[in-house]
Amino acid sequence: MSTDKDTRYKPIWSDNPLCIDTQPDSTELVDALNKRLSHLRAMAAMTYGEQGKAFRGFNKTIQDDYMWALSDMVDETQALFQAYSQQK
Repeated sequence: MSTDKDTRYKPIWSDNPLCIDTQPDSTELVDALNKRLSHLRAMAAMTYGEQGKAFRGFNKTIQDDYMWALSDMVDETQALFQAYSQQK
């Protein structure tokens, strides 16, 4: 796997945020958005405040990979929102 995460890695969902073969309806998109936002909220909560102390105790590679996953989830959520907006 490449170490250049930002330029060489293309998430599977970049062209299809739900990774499905059919066109999702609005309900499926809202459900996927709610799920992803819940995951983002939980992950972000571990990076600041009292919980952030434990996070900052992890080695730099783990912190970097964690934030990379968080960033990918933000990108996925944005793609889901764009797909939802196009249906309106």
